[in-house]
Amino acid sequence: MRVVEVYVERLKSYGDYSNRRLGLKAVLDDGEDYREVYVKLAAEVEALLEKERIEADKESVEAEIKAYEKRVQELRKLRDEFIEVRSQVLKGLAELEKELEKYERRIEEGSFPLKLLEKLREIRRAIGFYDP
Repeated sequence: MRVVEVYVERLKSYGDYSNRRLGLKAVLDDGEDYREVYVKLAAEVEALLEKERIEADKESVEAEIKAYEKRVQELRKLRDEFIEVRSQVLKGLAELEKELEKYERRIEEGSFPLKLLEKLREIRRAIGFYDP
């Protein structure tokens, strides 16, 4: 019997229950050993399957990188919005403290009952402990 062609095929199963066939065929020259050709073809098929897996992994990693970059942009935007809100809250608290000082002076002058002065100072202390 004379062997004139060698065909090597591999079936690769993936985790998503899909399969892929990859095969290579070689036509033998006179005097070429079909066993050696088979081993070389098998190695080539395995290398191609590995290359395909690496490329798929690379695409997956690149997609994850894009998703993370998008998330970083979203978080930066939220951080900037938070900083803006925080500065507005601090500004509002500063204005409130000024108003409280004004009322405290009026109470000390005798315009309002002293009970209100205690209440205003309590509010002021509470504001002093607030750190947005």
